[in-house]
Amino acid sequence: SKAVKRRHESWWLLVLRLRQAEGADRFWLQCRQAPGIWAGLYCPAVFASEELLKAALPAGASEDIEYLDPVAHSLTHRELRLHPVVVTTATDQPFHEDGLWVTANGVSERGLPTPVRALYQRLVA
Repeated sequence: SKAVKRRHESWWLLVLRLRQAEGADRFWLQCRQAPGIWAGLYCPAVFASEELLKAALPAGASEDIEYLDPVAHSLTHRELRLHPVVVTTATDQPFHEDGLWVTANGVSERGLPTPVRALYQRLVA
């Protein structure tokens, strides 16, 4: 049997958290486009580098950045290293046309990739 050649990739996940004066936090999720990894599933915004993630931050969000431990995730042809970056913002502007703000309860009701689901479970526990 031929060994599958795995590509190694690092993905930076922008876990955007909306802090509201009253009410529970919300998180920004966007639907992944087809074709591609996790197509049709909801996910935080994905970036190829920390620099690109930082460049995309909404105004006023750069103050509060928390780096979580990287998560290794194996797919058939990819070895992903996920770098979750939690960024708290007070503005509920849409971040991207394909996404929406979702309550913590709403996050668990969406179709999420397994490592992403585990990430949010840790955050809202």
